[in-house]
Amino acid sequence: MNERNQDAPATRGVRIGQFVFAPRWIPTLATVLMATLLFNLGLWQLDRAHTKEYMEERLRLRSQETPHDLHSLLREGDDLSDFPVRLRGHFLNEFNFLLDNRTHRQQPGYEVITPFVTDD
Repeated sequence: MNERNQDAPATRGVRIGQFVFAPRWIPTLATVLMATLLFNLGLWQLDRAHTKEYMEERLRLRSQETPHDLHSLLREGDDLSDFPVRLRGHFLNEFNFLLDNRTHRQQPGYEVITPFVTDD
């Protein structure tokens, strides 16, 4: 008969009180893979936070500058974002585009996009 001696020590695993912790390969591998995935997701979130902090700082610094002429910005370089500009022209109100489900100061509504034509 196959009788199991409950007083005999476990052949493998770690004994914690009366409990013997003896994980198998598949759950151990799944735990290691999941821990690696979650660690990398945390690093990705930290990278996103640093990127957003950089963008906020760049926006803050550039918004304090005096407005630029669009032609001078185009001549200066490739990075045109976040600079204040001064333009003369008119809006083409017959071509409005509405974006639904936008919020501003916790109020739902629309965002209106209208093309702008410069004088030159």
